[in-house]
Amino acid sequence: MERLLPKLLGGWALLNTLLVAAAAVLAFLRHPMIFEPQGIGPDRIAIAALFTPYEAQAWAFLLVIALMMAIVGFGLIRRKRWARILLIVALIGAMLATLPALIWGATSGSPAVAVGGALKIAIYLVFALALNTNFAKRSLDQ
Repeated sequence: MERLLPKLLGGWALLNTLLVAAAAVLAFLRHPMIFEPQGIGPDRIAIAALFTPYEAQAWAFLLVIALMMAIVGFGLIRRKRWARILLIVALIGAMLATLPALIWGATSGSPAVAVGGALKIAIYLVFALALNTNFAKRSLDQ
């Protein structure tokens, strides 16, 4: 299992890289999927709205995120210590970036957004703590 963990996590990061890079291309092409609200319900927002007031540059933000995920993915596959630490830092950053959505959901009467944000933070917190265990350190560090 120790040899499989870096490949699974690295592969997952590289899959995320492809998805985020595809979103960056769609944002660059000004595709409605990125710039118009998607889904069902009254609390829908466009993906580009997450980058307000820099919605027009959403493609650049997404490209940087994709590049970071690619670096982390290759680092995890090669069992580099810095990749595990960078992934923990990225998870903490994602948790902090989710807090405004959680607060907005709680204060604007949108419990689904608040619950979704709380679940996301909880999952990332558990994952970050798991990456700091001795098993993960042994598995992911050379």
